[in-house]
Amino acid sequence: MKHYWDLIINLGIYDWQEQSEVARIRLLNKLAFLCILFAALLLVVRLCTTLEALPSNLFATFYPCLILYLNKKENYHKARILACFGYPIAIFLIILDEGAALGEFSIFLVLIVLAFILFDNNKKIRNIAIFWTSLVSFISYAYVYFGYEVNPVASNFIGTLVLFQSCVLVLSYMIIFYQKEVLFKKKQNEKYLLDLQKKNLELEKFAFISSHDLKVPLKNIIGFSKLTSSSLKDSNIESAADYIDIIHTNARRMDNLIEDTLEIISYDKKHSKSKKVNLNKVVDQIIEMISGTIQEQNVTIIKHKKLPKIKAIKSDMLSCFKNLIENAIKYNERENPIIEIDFSTSGENHYITFKDNGIGIKENQYDAIFEMYQRLVRQDEYEGTGLGLPICKKIIEKIGGKIWVESKIGEGSIFYLKVPTLIKEEAMLLQEG
Repeated sequence: MKHYWDLIINLGIYDWQEQSEVARIRLLNKLAFLCILFAALLLVVRLCTTLEALPSNLFATFYPCLILYLNKKENYHKARILACFGYPIAIFLIILDEGAALGEFSIFLVLIVLAFILFDNNKKIRNIAIFWTSLVSFISYAYVYFGYEVNPVASNFIGTLVLFQSCVLVLSYMIIFYQKEVLFKKKQNEKYLLDLQKKNLELEKFAFISSHDLKVPLKNIIGFSKLTSSSLKDSNIESAADYIDIIHTNARRMDNLIEDTLEIISYDKKHSKSKKVNLNKVVDQIIEMISGTIQEQNVTIIKHKKLPKIKAIKSDMLSCFKNLIENAIKYNERENPIIEIDFSTSGENHYITFKDNGIGIKENQYDAIFEMYQRLVRQDEYEGTGLGLPICKKIIEKIGGKIWVESKIGEGSIFYLKVPTLIKEEAMLLQEG
């Protein structure tokens, strides 16, 4: 049951949204679902006691469904407008048919509090919603007081009890939900603080590394530019051409380092929406992209099983898989590099593996390769910036997964990716709530 409850209150929620916005969506989803339950209960009581379903009962039952649908379709503003201006009408219609005791009018207080929460950043709409709810409440009370000679609620004990208990429960859950959202917000703040501390450490490392990795090629460019100038003055064209090649190599290295650095620093700011991604198509697209390298270096790529679909950002998975496949080709000295892609499922996680027959990695360097700027081989042996695997780590961790490696020197490496299944991904959005 908790799985389905989480799915409902997560409708319309994405990881790129601000936490205050997430809290409002969650609260409205919770209240809409409870309203459906209480209205359905009232409808059942009505059918059992009078064998008749009134239009107001049907309206109150299906109206919250529309709000849930709008949230799912990301029409958040419309959903909130309908909630604050439509719920009072639904209550009024029920009172019109059923009557009400004084206690039942407390439901309008819930709607006033709801307007304060949903439109806390829009004073104009909030005040209009509060005025509207108060007006409908006054008209409802006046109708019951003057419209009925005998209030029908008084003659229906079960109906009165259900209505009153519904009001009490909604008010109680309103307080409980608010407390949970405050707690959720606190947990999110703590998470953001930890992320900020981690980001600061990365920036400190970037500042330290950049003073070396960026300065070395820059110094080479400056030094060889002077040598090129001297060679041209002495008409030594052959030496000048060699120096220009060195300058070009260093400039390209510095450009790649800056590009990869900008990518990994800006990655956390990306707000693309996660969707179902077919990993088979991702692998096929990468093979097509690097087909020239595959033919030139006689690479064999074997996919043992059809890969699963996961919830992720396709461009991220392309970047991750491409880094893993290109590394398997780059760090391989065999005449026929082989890359084997496989996967298995255990519990609520998929385990995807990339196995190669490359140069291998020392066991004490397993963790280091996923850190920024950690290169385990010399630049003149294997060109690169040392940022490919850290980018992979960020991508996999962002979807709730994990990446690690096992390897033997001279025999090759196996990179393991643990990623949530679609069922787990849908359920984990509100684990904190």
